[in-house]
Amino acid sequence: MPIRFPRQVSGLRRVAIPKKLAVAAGLRDEGFVRVASSPGPDLVLLLSPAEENSAAAVRDPTRPRQLNSARQVTLPAPLMDAVGLAPLDWVYLSRADEAAGVLLEPAGEL
Repeated sequence: MPIRFPRQVSGLRRVAIPKKLAVAAGLRDEGFVRVASSPGPDLVLLLSPAEENSAAAVRDPTRPRQLNSARQVTLPAPLMDAVGLAPLDWVYLSRADEAAGVLLEPAGEL
């Protein structure tokens, strides 16, 4: 069973990724990640390493997003809605099994 890190989504839709998890998942400090719905029956988001794409539209929920110096990433509102998340909700972060990246799943009531 993978280690799961509980985190609270901020009011600005940001979530911090623990350094140990970021390193294991191949995420670089101040690097870019792509946030997408994970395929499968579970309602989870997958944060995977990505290259900067300055040509992407600002409001495109699939555009790469930059981690800040505290390894926080802003989650796209449409994808949060798709998995039933809201600002101030709690989530679990864990290592994605199949590829580089981090799984973000709603924690429900903690």
